[in-house]
Amino acid sequence: MRNFIKPAGSPARHRARGLAAVFASVALAAGLGAYPAVHAEETTTVSDIPTDDAGLPTYSWMDDGTPSSSATPSAPAAASASASKPAEAPATANSVTVERKGDVDRIVVNDPEGEAWEFGGKASKENIFALQRAGKGEIKEVLSVTADGRKLEPYDYGFVNSADGGFVAFNLNALHTIPPQVVEIEVRATDAGEYAIAESAEVPSEAQLTASGYGKGRPAEEAPDQLVGQNRDVATIPGWPDKELSAKQDFSYRYVNGNPEISFTATGDKPAYRLTRFAVKKQRNDSNTKSVEGPVRIRVTRADQTVVSREVTFRTVGQKENADFANQRFWNKNNLGKSFDTEFRLVPEITDIEFQPGDTVTMNLIGPPNGWYAAQIWGQELEKPTVKPDKLVQFSGHGGVQLTDPSFNAEGPHFEASTTVESRIKFKEAIVKIKAPSSSFDWKYFHFDANLIEPGVKFKLEKLPGNNDGDNVLFKVVPMKDGKVVDSVLVEKGSNFIVSGSYFNNPITIDGMVDIYGEPVKTQTDTGKIEFPADFDRRDLPDPVPNPVLPKKCGLKIAIVADRSASVKFRKDLPYDQAKKRRGPDEDYILPAMSVVEALNGTLTEVGLYEFGTGAREVMPSTSLSTQAGFERAKNAIEGWKYWPDGSPSTNWEAGLKQVKGKGYDLVYFITDGMPTFDDLGWQANKPGGGQYVQKTSLRLAIERANEIKNEGTRIEPLLVNVKMRNGQTVDEELVLRDILRTTQPNLNKYIWWYQETLSDAQKKKLSAYQYPNDDSYPNFKTAIEHGAFKIINDRQSPYDWKKNVKDWALGTLNFQQTAEYISWTGVPKKYDTYTDLAGALKKVVDEQKTYCEGELIVQKQTYDENGKLLDEAAPGWRFNASDAAAQNILKNGYRILNNPDLGNPTGAVSSSSQLTARETVDAPNKTVKGEAAWRIVSNSKTSLKVNEQSQPGFTLMPQDGKNAVCTQTIGFKEPGKDNPGYFESVAEVVNDGENGFIVKAEPYASVRCVVANRKSETGLDLQLEKVDADGVTGSLSGAEFNLSWIEDGQVKNHPLTGGTATYSVEKLMRPGIEYTLTETRAPQANGAQYALLVQPLKFKIESAANGGYQIQYFDGVNYSNSLPAEVTEGKVFAGNSRPVISLKVANVRQGNLPKTGGIGLFAPTVAGFLVIGLGAAMGTRRQRD
Repeated sequence: MRNFIKPAGSPARHRARGLAAVFASVALAAGLGAYPAVHAEETTTVSDIPTDDAGLPTYSWMDDGTPSSSATPSAPAAASASASKPAEAPATANSVTVERKGDVDRIVVNDPEGEAWEFGGKASKENIFALQRAGKGEIKEVLSVTADGRKLEPYDYGFVNSADGGFVAFNLNALHTIPPQVVEIEVRATDAGEYAIAESAEVPSEAQLTASGYGKGRPAEEAPDQLVGQNRDVATIPGWPDKELSAKQDFSYRYVNGNPEISFTATGDKPAYRLTRFAVKKQRNDSNTKSVEGPVRIRVTRADQTVVSREVTFRTVGQKENADFANQRFWNKNNLGKSFDTEFRLVPEITDIEFQPGDTVTMNLIGPPNGWYAAQIWGQELEKPTVKPDKLVQFSGHGGVQLTDPSFNAEGPHFEASTTVESRIKFKEAIVKIKAPSSSFDWKYFHFDANLIEPGVKFKLEKLPGNNDGDNVLFKVVPMKDGKVVDSVLVEKGSNFIVSGSYFNNPITIDGMVDIYGEPVKTQTDTGKIEFPADFDRRDLPDPVPNPVLPKKCGLKIAIVADRSASVKFRKDLPYDQAKKRRGPDEDYILPAMSVVEALNGTLTEVGLYEFGTGAREVMPSTSLSTQAGFERAKNAIEGWKYWPDGSPSTNWEAGLKQVKGKGYDLVYFITDGMPTFDDLGWQANKPGGGQYVQKTSLRLAIERANEIKNEGTRIEPLLVNVKMRNGQTVDEELVLRDILRTTQPNLNKYIWWYQETLSDAQKKKLSAYQYPNDDSYPNFKTAIEHGAFKIINDRQSPYDWKKNVKDWALGTLNFQQTAEYISWTGVPKKYDTYTDLAGALKKVVDEQKTYCEGELIVQKQTYDENGKLLDEAAPGWRFNASDAAAQNILKNGYRILNNPDLGNPTGAVSSSSQLTARETVDAPNKTVKGEAAWRIVSNSKTSLKVNEQSQPGFTLMPQDGKNAVCTQTIGFKEPGKDNPGYFESVAEVVNDGENGFIVKAEPYASVRCVVANRKSETGLDLQLEKVDADGVTGSLSGAEFNLSWIEDGQVKNHPLTGGTATYSVEKLMRPGIEYTLTETRAPQANGAQYALLVQPLKFKIESAANGGYQIQYFDGVNYSNSLPAEVTEGKVFAGNSRPVISLKVANVRQGNLPKTGGIGLFAPTVAGFLVIGLGAAMGTRRQRD
């Protein structure tokens, strides 16, 4: 048959006839393909057919020759073994071929992709590959093994016989490439046999192979402790001083694609290191025919993410040092001239490969895939990293938008970057620029989002000029609301901007920048106004800025800025004589800070600790109290806050406030027992009387710094502790001096200064305070000057009446409360007699704040009638089960009291356990809300909550936009008529969980409200089915019959539609949520023409629509959607007299281009196909005659 079909003549004629046959086949297929196919089979297309250089088809049966019969399996025999040219891959997919000549089996294993050897996985634990022989006889000798053109030494191969045939084996470590692409083996055997690659577990051991000569005569390799890893003191590269670093921790090596890969964990006590050079070594082995050389791929991995990935090519300059090049130098070579100990220099050309302690450094280089390896590295110590990672997307805020440092994660071709907004903003647009050389961006995986953004907002992507969808991606993101682009949208403080994407390939580098444009939303401030005393000269002081309103939410960022001046050091609320003897630090002042931290432990609150005296310092940066580790850190910092060195007698409000500027705090607790006596301008430093009393400049600078902080949205709440005189009187009022200092030299060239008089011990006691150890240290200038301790001197007028000319040397008198109001606002500062009193009061305040630190889940039930009309927007009597998906026991019965103080817990709780809480919607008793079930959420993280309703007879769940519930969430608390900073509403993500359940994802401390709707389903919906002519020629068609089937209660239900009418109407048949199958059992006739049956059954179902009605969804073979299939000309739901009516107009549809119903069938395309076949045959006959 094969010779009969094979045409005679030249190859060109063969191919011409083949081409004619192709076109004939295509034409015939066109005719047959018009008929609906029941089973489709994969076929070869025209584009799959091999062609010659002229583009004409070629076929295996066109060749005159036949395959060699001596090879197994049937394939062209491989060429004879050659040390210079490996055998070519056989035409068959079988990787092992055998050709026997005499008593020698010549075996060829072709595995160009590495799959046959399983990429090295078929090797045994002793690194041995093997072929298993099956058949009669036994192996007598292995004559040769050649791998990828290189003959192996006899000690690297052997054999062993077994009852089933035996094995031929060779040493993996002797290969140049692992796994080998082409292996040629010559074996002398008594009989012909079949060979196959052995599994790893079947490979014989080295001991079993020893009898055949395996391993005999192999040169002994030096032990690794003799040569490998020997360190050499190498001269520093000129201009690049470095030092040797350790590469010993977690050092390991393996072989990848036939070459070594070494890795180690970086160590050291510096923040970062720059890699300057490294040396890779292995034991000397004269069988090593590969040098240890480059190019070298260097990767640095940090926290399972690759931060550096560079391939470096080196210049070989020989064995001696050449400092003029970044180079590769051979330290030592073996007898074959191949290096086994090589130094690679990076600097001065390459200076941006850095690593940090704990990073994993991995190097892939060229070298023999056997033996032992070791490494030495050198580098420069860095005080901080100077090079950004190879893959990074950063963020930048514009227009006053403040963002945190980005979080970035890259895995293969995918990446995700995020940042947090540090204040409430109006977001306008984002410009995204990402560069990834030689890459192609996959737009379908791009994602830009913000999690705390006003409801109904989506983002629109607009590509910008310069974007090429590859190595340069450039686009703009703008907000949309209700389908329209808007100028800006509200984004809450703490919201995360998230950018993620993917490439078709895995880029070596990703360099991205996301520019966020917007403006801060001005926060509502305290009402009222600042009042200065009528006789106070405030012309040189700035107007205080109103204090921002504190957000009513959990998770505030709080700074505690505490006074640590000398007055605090010697403070003790004891009689003076006892306090005077105390010279150690007082513990009372740590109580307020400890009360804050202990009360808010376990919440998302962040706390930072700062202190000030003459200067200021940060005790602890902002630290989250959400974890036990964070709480312990804060607690330890406060307990260690007992020591303050001598030499800080002054009170520098400016320095204390300046520390928290720009750090995004919501609230500053400013704790002090004194008014501002010092500042950072330095004019009082080391001057007599400097820093002792309140000065105009010190107050002015404190107000300026406070204004800056409040303009950032940070609220300042001063907490004041009274200072008392020795007579028990509270120090409250003080003169604000016009920057005058004390002098003991009356002739100084200064207009005004003050001078201290000598007083008796009795007078001093009247002017001293409890906390001061020296009787002549007077805490209050006003009191001291009124009692004659000081006098004011004027070098231009003598005698000088200082009482008459107070405005010359003082702005006037302020009390403690007023002074603190100028850095906060009217009525904000609170005064306490002792630090213990302050701690108790502050605990009450933060306890109230902690009541914000729980969320709630509220489920509201709505019911509708069969037509989708609302029956009850808050229906009682429904039962729901709720649990947290992570099973962390975070749900408790009832509302959160703070949000609903008059409600308490809803009644109707039926059960409660650690994993499951059941609630009933109730019918409006005194302390509940009708139609709601509620749970408290006690968690400081995002949560996934599972809710399942217990269905009731006569009702079915009514999904809304495909979701079993619609959920919204509010963060923070809302007060009517106020700006309510921190309060935010957003849509909560919902995922369906079974037929009657859902999972809602909630932000921390959010109040989540979910509405679940049910439709009354006591009666079904009506069906109206009409058979029509698809072309509209004859309208409705009579005579068609159908069967409607579905599954209900596990049983198949059928409803025949017979009678031959054009329209079938059935009442109360259809129910939402059930999948129906409509099969046409009889085709109609019209005007003497017979119409065809439906090509395939129609699958559809009825679902709830967003407007409360119903919609028809059709199955397209994969999913259900609203798209009309070809066989349905019209599908709609309309209101009937008593019930909604499901209306379908159905026409016949065939695959291909046939009309929807009727038609000429297969005749025309079939005839056309045979005509083309005949034409091809005629062309071939004519050419043969020619």
